[in-house]
Amino acid sequence: MSKHFRPWKIDEAQLLPPSVQDYVPEGHLSRLIVALVRESLGLCEIEASYASGLGQPPFHPGLMTALLLNGYAHRRARSRTARPRRTSRTRRAAS
Repeated sequence: MSKHFRPWKIDEAQLLPPSVQDYVPEGHLSRLIVALVRESLGLCEIEASYASGLGQPPFHPGLMTALLLNGYAHRRARSRTARPRRTSRTRRAAS
Protein backbone atom coordinates (compact mmCIF):
# COMPACT_ATOMS: atom_id res chain seq x y z
CA MET A 1 0.00 0.00 0.00
CA SER A 2 1.48 3.33 -1.00
CA LYS A 3 1.50 6.33 1.26
CA HIS A 4 -0.79 9.24 0.39
CA PHE A 5 0.75 12.68 0.74
CA ARG A 6 -0.82 15.80 2.15
CA PRO A 7 -1.95 17.75 -0.89
CA TRP A 8 0.32 20.48 -2.23
CA LYS A 9 -2.34 23.04 -3.17
CA ILE A 10 -0.30 26.12 -4.02
CA ASP A 11 -2.63 27.19 -6.85
CA GLU A 12 -5.91 26.51 -5.06
CA ALA A 13 -8.04 29.55 -4.32
CA GLN A 14 -8.50 30.39 -0.66
CA LEU A 15 -10.72 32.79 1.22
CA LEU A 16 -8.05 35.41 2.08
CA PRO A 17 -5.85 35.97 0.12
CA PRO A 18 -7.38 34.45 -3.01
CA SER A 19 -4.20 32.43 -3.69
CA VAL A 20 -0.97 31.61 -1.89
CA GLN A 21 0.83 32.96 -4.97
CA ASP A 22 -0.55 36.45 -4.14
CA TYR A 23 2.01 36.69 -1.34
CA VAL A 24 4.93 36.31 -3.77
CA PRO A 25 5.64 39.04 -6.34
CA GLU A 26 6.16 38.21 -10.02
CA GLY A 27 9.76 37.41 -10.89
CA HIS A 28 10.63 36.36 -7.31
CA LEU A 29 13.20 33.58 -6.89
CA SER A 30 10.64 31.45 -5.03
CA ARG A 31 8.45 31.26 -8.13
CA LEU A 32 11.43 30.00 -10.15
CA ILE A 33 12.17 27.33 -7.53
CA VAL A 34 8.56 26.08 -7.48
CA ALA A 35 8.49 25.94 -11.29
CA LEU A 36 11.79 24.06 -11.30
CA VAL A 37 10.59 21.50 -8.77
CA ARG A 38 7.23 20.99 -10.49
CA GLU A 39 8.44 20.81 -14.08
CA SER A 40 12.07 19.69 -14.10
CA LEU A 41 12.78 17.48 -11.10
CA GLY A 42 11.77 13.84 -11.21
CA LEU A 43 10.71 12.95 -7.69
CA CYS A 44 9.12 9.61 -8.67
CA GLU A 45 11.71 7.54 -6.81
CA ILE A 46 11.26 9.55 -3.62
CA GLU A 47 7.47 9.31 -3.86
CA ALA A 48 7.69 5.55 -4.47
CA SER A 49 9.85 5.06 -1.36
CA TYR A 50 6.90 5.88 0.92
CA ALA A 51 5.42 2.43 1.41
CA SER A 52 3.72 2.56 4.80
CA GLY A 53 0.10 3.61 5.14
CA LEU A 54 0.44 4.16 8.90
CA GLY A 55 0.40 7.49 10.69
CA GLN A 56 -0.35 10.97 9.44
CA PRO A 57 0.23 11.64 5.75
CA PRO A 58 3.64 13.19 5.05
CA PHE A 59 4.11 16.45 3.24
CA HIS A 60 4.51 16.13 -0.52
CA PRO A 61 8.17 15.62 -1.54
CA GLY A 62 7.86 18.46 -4.07
CA LEU A 63 6.81 20.88 -1.36
CA MET A 64 9.66 19.80 0.91
CA THR A 65 12.20 20.00 -1.93
CA ALA A 66 11.03 23.49 -2.89
CA LEU A 67 11.21 24.58 0.75
CA LEU A 68 14.74 23.20 1.11
CA LEU A 69 15.97 24.83 -2.12
CA ASN A 70 14.36 28.13 -1.14
CA GLY A 71 16.14 28.01 2.23
CA TYR A 72 19.48 27.34 0.59
CA ALA A 73 18.91 30.10 -1.97
CA HIS A 74 18.27 32.59 0.82
CA ARG A 75 21.19 31.24 2.90
CA ARG A 76 18.93 29.80 5.57
CA ALA A 77 19.87 26.15 5.71
CA ARG A 78 18.39 25.53 9.18
CA SER A 79 14.70 25.45 9.98
CA ARG A 80 15.13 27.78 12.95
CA THR A 81 16.34 30.52 10.65
CA ALA A 82 13.52 30.09 8.12
CA ARG A 83 11.53 32.84 9.84
CA PRO A 84 12.48 36.48 9.33
CA ARG A 85 14.81 37.63 12.06
CA ARG A 86 13.56 40.16 14.55
CA THR A 87 15.80 43.16 14.91
CA SER A 88 16.10 45.19 18.07
CA ARG A 89 13.84 47.80 16.44
CA THR A 90 11.02 45.28 15.83
CA ARG A 91 11.45 43.81 19.33
CA ARG A 92 10.96 47.26 20.86
CA ALA A 93 7.90 47.91 18.69
CA ALA A 94 6.33 44.59 19.69
CA SER A 95 6.81 45.32 23.42
